[in-house]
Amino acid sequence: MGWSRRLFSLAFIYATTSQVRECKCAPGESCWPSDSDWAAFNATIDGRLLKTKLPASVCYPESADYDAAACESVIESWNIAAFHSSNPVSNFLPSWANNSCNPIYGDGTSTAGDTLAGSRGCTLGKYPPYSVNATTAEHVQAAVRFARDKNLRLNVKNTGHNPKRVFGIPASLSAARLTITSGVIWTHNMKSIQYIDNFEPACTANTTIMYSSPSKSQKAFTVGAGIQDGEIYYAAAKLNLAVVGGGNSDVGLAGWSTGGGHGWLTSEFGMGADSILQAEVVLPSGDIVMAKECQYSDLFWALRGGGGGTFGVITKLTVKAHPMLQTTTWTFSVTKATDDTSAWWMLLARIHAELPALKAGGRQGYYSITGPPASSVLTFGGRFNVYNKPNGTIELLIKHVLSLLDEASDTAAYSSSITWTATWIEFFDAIDVEDYGAAPGGAATTSRLLPAASLTQDLEYLAEVLELVSAEDDPRVVVHMNAAEIWKDSTPYTQTWITTDLMTNVRGAALRSLAPDTGVYYNEADDFEPEWQKSTWGENYQRLKAIKSKYDPSHLQWCRRCVGSESWFELEDGRLCRAFR
Repeated sequence: MGWSRRLFSLAFIYATTSQVRECKCAPGESCWPSDSDWAAFNATIDGRLLKTKLPASVCYPESADYDAAACESVIESWNIAAFHSSNPVSNFLPSWANNSCNPIYGDGTSTAGDTLAGSRGCTLGKYPPYSVNATTAEHVQAAVRFARDKNLRLNVKNTGHNPKRVFGIPASLSAARLTITSGVIWTHNMKSIQYIDNFEPACTANTTIMYSSPSKSQKAFTVGAGIQDGEIYYAAAKLNLAVVGGGNSDVGLAGWSTGGGHGWLTSEFGMGADSILQAEVVLPSGDIVMAKECQYSDLFWALRGGGGGTFGVITKLTVKAHPMLQTTTWTFSVTKATDDTSAWWMLLARIHAELPALKAGGRQGYYSITGPPASSVLTFGGRFNVYNKPNGTIELLIKHVLSLLDEASDTAAYSSSITWTATWIEFFDAIDVEDYGAAPGGAATTSRLLPAASLTQDLEYLAEVLELVSAEDDPRVVVHMNAAEIWKDSTPYTQTWITTDLMTNVRGAALRSLAPDTGVYYNEADDFEPEWQKSTWGENYQRLKAIKSKYDPSHLQWCRRCVGSESWFELEDGRLCRAFR
């Protein structure tokens, strides 16, 4: 019996290894394009091909790029999101590229605390060896065809704010900037903005409209795939208009919106996906098409929430524009002032129970719960807006919340203020500061969409979940429909996996227990979310997967936990191979 089991195991291993050879071509393999192939390709894209030079390579004495002065500049900028978004391959979380070339100080310690970074040196790791600095749809088209013909793994980057969808593979060509995906196409410099005073979908009279078409002409903007939120916000404001975008001016509009997209105006005008009117897309076949309600309508449907970097490369996006809004803002901060931890969390549960009523009254915004060392004590605070409301509206909305806080003076101290601006852009301009949250080392997140019932039916259980998700002794935890923890590069690998496991299977499980029948927001989903297809897209997943198979049957575009991604898997060396059928 022992012999037969061993023979069976050996046969299974042999069969497995013999089948796993349908992979995307990787550097060093005989299929990898030659220097002359790359040169010929470069000639077709106006010389836009970039050979990767990692920005932190200037910090390593053994590197040919070593420059001590340049290294100081990189170190100063490393935690700024804009630094990474403006580089063709760098990303918001270098841990997704194996931290293979983070900046180091003179003693060899990385900026995120890895004392051995200098001794390991700077290597390409999972960064793409080439990128295409695309500025036209034709550049993207040529890159797509080259990657398809050479069997390369193709990904797209604009800003890199979602590196889980962008990076994680060493063998890529980086070309333009599509949404928030990985490194093959860098679309960051596709910066056109065109205002359309009376947009109409230009459908024929006998066409059946399948989706929410504007009942009358719609003000709109057509933007290049490299446009970031701040750029379209201020361009629209010059015309006294507002466009739905994210909460951070550095985020790319296209990737954000195709992943759903929430922001300061989404409760007023819908999600980012709801704002998409049409998209110019380079399909994996290399064809350039216009997807809208009556043309490539299945692709149009998939792009509105199905995730970026999956169905094709967006080169232009047309989105709705809205009249500028007057804005009233409630800014608040609640600080724990008691040793009675259960009283603190019950107070927060009671405040959360007020959120559905605030939402029904027009309130929208963001809050966070932070603890040491991010703040000296547990603190709950944020900003809530109402738009175009009569005087006294927000005061009436928050009256009960303030009463709760007054009654709980032994439990918490608080501050509260209300401000008004004539335009929404004035509010945003006041809060939009440089984002220093990039490249922290490593991170784990989990999230859940919480309906009203989950916040009002059982306050004792809600208090328990809030305490579990926001444990005070963690390095840093932030709650805003999601929990997040970051760590330094020096954290032992085993500890990071324990933290990741706890994030998914303890904190994430607690959030899922609050709302078992909802799901997650794609752009901020747990990296290890159970049943991720159902949690992210529910009953729509099979339809999305069919559309993926229709437009990208060979899976030219692949990103982790994107539609259809289960059909392929990454080997330990980063190569992408087809899964068993």
